[in-house]
Amino acid sequence: FCLEVSKPRFEQLQKNYRHTSHVRCFNFSSIAKNQFPTPEEVIRFYQTTHTTLNNVSIEEVLHWLKQDLDYLTKYPDILENGIELIKRAYQIEHFDLVVIDGSEFTGKVELELVYGAKIICLDDINAYKNYENLQRLSKDPNYVFLNLNWNLGNGYAIFKRIIPKPAGISAIIHTKNEA
Repeated sequence: FCLEVSKPRFEQLQKNYRHTSHVRCFNFSSIAKNQFPTPEEVIRFYQTTHTTLNNVSIEEVLHWLKQDLDYLTKYPDILENGIELIKRAYQIEHFDLVVIDGSEFTGKVELELVYGAKIICLDDINAYKNYENLQRLSKDPNYVFLNLNWNLGNGYAIFKRIIPKPAGISAIIHTKNEA
């Protein structure tokens, strides 16, 4: 499942995967407008957390946020809550693999919506998009690092969910080996 909010990029995405039946493309916003951070939240992050985002002015960053929200207002036919819509339509409790690489401002809510996925890939860990997600998953006992690179682009990280074995499995296997 691929979500793309930009109409021109969505058209290109569809064109790229038109012969690939297992890829489904949606012109959706991953989250709702009211789930985007407020300008105050973005300013607080910018002032307290040094990332590559600080390489541009706070005015420019806030302009990006405004552009994202204005785009959703300009195109009311673009459905919001895309992750929730897909999970409901395809009866998905947890995705197998997720790449969080959307808008600079949607990553935190996207992680909430896909939490429990077997593998979570975070792009732009050295920016607003996934900096806090990196911190959260790094401390989460349900996930382990598979890979991390701070130097490629704005960095990326890949986490794998630890799936506990059901109680009693090792005893059953042990008993069978002894027989």
